Amino acid sequence: MNGTLYDSLELDGLQSMVFPKESVTPSADSVRWPAEWLQSKIQEIQRVSELLPNSDSYGAYPADPHSIRCAIDRTKSLAVLTIEEPRVACLPNGNILLAWEADDDSWACELEFLPDGRIGYLLADDTNPSRNGEGTKVSLGELVHFIPGTGV
Repeated sequence: MNGTLYDSLELDGLQSMVFPKESVTPSADSVRWPAEWLQSKIQEIQRVSELLPNSDSYGAYPADPHSIRCAIDRTKSLAVLTIEEPRVACLPNGNILLAWEADDDSWACELEFLPDGRIGYLLADDTNPSRNGEGTKVSLGELVHFIPGTGV
């Protein structure tokens, strides 16, 4: 996913959510600017990528470089969707996780960035149990409606 943000959004199936349909290429008026938290989250992903093997004293793997790259690229795409700020973690298997949860614990959404580019997801919603689910997807476009605060 190297290239411009515009290319990343197209690859993730998010381009039409960010740019108006009549806009073939982005213009200054049609661009949604990234959320203020973008740089701090990229830095946080880079910090967790520096964790050493067994950092949890239970045998955790170091962060996978492909998962890190995927997480950073996808975080850039997510940051233009006006979503709430995610929590960042490095899972024991070395994959990077972005997570959101309600203050009252009524729902949680997690995206795990797999080294092969796919995205593992988990949604637990006590307010609407029919939305509960987990699995893997290739594009953010298939998952963005689960994420709280998206302007889509």
